[in-house]
Amino acid sequence: MTARTTNALLLCLYAFLLGFSLMSFEMLGSRYLYPYFGGGLNTWAVLISVVLIALMVGYFVGGMIADAHPDQRVLGAIIATSGLYMLAIPLISEKVILFALDVAGDGPVGAFLATVLLLAFPLTALSVFSPFSVRLLITAHTDAGRISGLVYAVSTAGNILGVLVTSFWLIPTMGSRAITYGMGAVTLATALAIMAVRLRDAAPRGVPITSRA
Repeated sequence: MTARTTNALLLCLYAFLLGFSLMSFEMLGSRYLYPYFGGGLNTWAVLISVVLIALMVGYFVGGMIADAHPDQRVLGAIIATSGLYMLAIPLISEKVILFALDVAGDGPVGAFLATVLLLAFPLTALSVFSPFSVRLLITAHTDAGRISGLVYAVSTAGNILGVLVTSFWLIPTMGSRAITYGMGAVTLATALAIMAVRLRDAAPRGVPITSRA
């Protein structure tokens, strides 16, 4: 197996796991919000909007960081912050939501504030992975379309499974707090793997992608 194939398999595995965690955490967000804001259209509109904002920011910032520091240790550190934040959510969620209620009430604005405080940071950090991993994998300009398509497709497959498994199996059988701890642990373990298992042909900073083997 070539170095490029090994790297692609590793990063696709990470993309799948983190994609699963991202959408699983979105579904969990609805459970944290429900007792205070209900589960109606307004709450879901706010939740989906915050997730999309986090994805937008994460993709953009992730691409910038990857160009400036194409080092998987940087990527792993960013993902680790997301995992640590998730692990703290069960401990701080009630205080965060009560704070949002005090500041903005129990309408859409309060729901938006609570969702931003609970979900925006970890989801933004997770969203950094896809553009960053594409940067690590690209070896020539002719590879860019195929590699970016592969990474985002695998990540989306993880998203789909994360929604279905969390909604129809994990939440009914385990409960929100236990799942949050589990997703945080998976995210943190993935981050540690990203930092520990070195890619075999990662280019040093400043080397044009067309010059890599």
